[in-house]
Formats: sequence, structure tokens, C-alpha cells
Amino acid sequence: MAFSYSNISGRALLDTSASVLFQPANAESIALLMVSISQSAHADSLTGTVPSPQWGYGKVDAYAALRAVQATVPRLSLALLTNRQPQVTVTQTIAGWQYVLQSSTSLASWLSVLTNTASTNSLKLLDPDTLTQARFYRVVVP
Repeated sequence: MAFSYSNISGRALLDTSASVLFQPANAESIALLMVSISQSAHADSLTGTVPSPQWGYGKVDAYAALRAVQATVPRLSLALLTNRQPQVTVTQTIAGWQYVLQSSTSLASWLSVLTNTASTNSLKLLDPDTLTQARFYRVVVP
């Protein structure tokens, strides 16, 4: 199901989407969201040729914009190496962005393990500690 909004609600959509998808939002994530919104916009018989001063890039398809942003959300997989060192593989990364691997034993408090910059769309992160107790992992973009 696709929802279309005119550009009058574009700012509200941007504010809402940015706050939901990127907490806290950084300059790169806001730029990505803005590109996704503008690329999802379409013209019709009411908007005429776009971009235009009245309609901007056209009518925003919020569902398509959010799906485009979701396609860039990092995905994690975990492997335990033979020396019991956890290796977290992050896919759907964006080259040039920094990713911080964090671990937790309780999900209540998180400790930053390491920071790495992606050079491709995939990143392998090694937790320097060997696994002696159950741990949860997440990746955040600073």
C-alpha cells in the first residue's frame, strides 16, 4: 500500500521520518532521508512538470521513501571464530560512514567495543575479547 502526500506536508514528513529512523540523526542520515524523499516524489496532472517552485519535486510517496531508507539499515550476523572471538559482519553499510560496534550483557547498558569506517557495503568487526559469557551486539552510526 502506498501513501502519497503533497509537498505541503513534506517538512512534517521529513521531521517525523528523521526522528523515527535516525536517533540521533547525523548529517549523513538526514541527507540520505532527503534524497529518498525527493526520489520517491512523482509528478501527475496536478503538479505538472517538476521540480517546480510550487510542487518542489512533486508528490511524496512516503511509503516508498521509508522503504528506500530501510534498505540501508545495517544488518548484523555473528560468527564465533575458533579462538572463541566473536566476529560481527555488518551488511548494507555505506562506504565512508563510521560504524560503532557495541556490546551488552544485559541490554540495559552498552559498551562501545570499536569504531570502523566502511569502505564497501560490508564490514567485518572483531570483538577483541573472547566470548566468556553471553553478549548482545548492536551497531550504531555516530
